[in-house]
Amino acid sequence: MLSSRDGSEDKEEGVVVTMEVLEQVFHLPLHKNSLLLGHLRNCLQESLQETRSH
Repeated sequence: MLSSRDGSEDKEEGVVVTMEVLEQVFHLPLHKNSLLLGHLRNCLQESLQETRSH
């Protein structure tokens, strides 16, 4: 449960879906893509930090 700003509690409902199910539904290797995107993000962050420090 989540607490609202006014102190009341909100119930949040949802469904947990595994990466394997998403890959089957969308026919995409999402796990590999997410790893690649994470690596690219890290490279961009490092590049920005180097640019700002010069």
